[in-house]
Amino acid sequence: AEKRFEAEKESQKQTRRAVRLGYTAIFLLILIGGVFGKKVGNAFQVEITDTGIGMSDEAIRKLFTLNASSTFGTENEKGIGLGMVLCGEIIEQHNGTIAVESGLNKGTKITVKLPIRG
Repeated sequence: AEKRFEAEKESQKQTRRAVRLGYTAIFLLILIGGVFGKKVGNAFQVEITDTGIGMSDEAIRKLFTLNASSTFGTENEKGIGLGMVLCGEIIEQHNGTIAVESGLNKGTKITVKLPIRG
């Protein structure tokens, strides 16, 4: 019973961390977007590109679902699979879109568009 409690406690800690990271990611996206973003039609667009290990088509399809399995990244970092789910939800709640282009060993490009209200 003690091991189960510790596992639940760790899971709750990871969930809280993912929620904080989701909001932090959106905040940083807006902050970075102010410098690197551009207006596209009636939306503000930010593109984030890396040259990491990339993702398979299957991983991209699962990226914004709770069915995503976490894998090790370029520097062996590991998550729990909630960060992109939360980012997608937050962006969607603001009537925005998030798109992912990637290929194994080719890096990843994430494009976020948020409507400009005026």
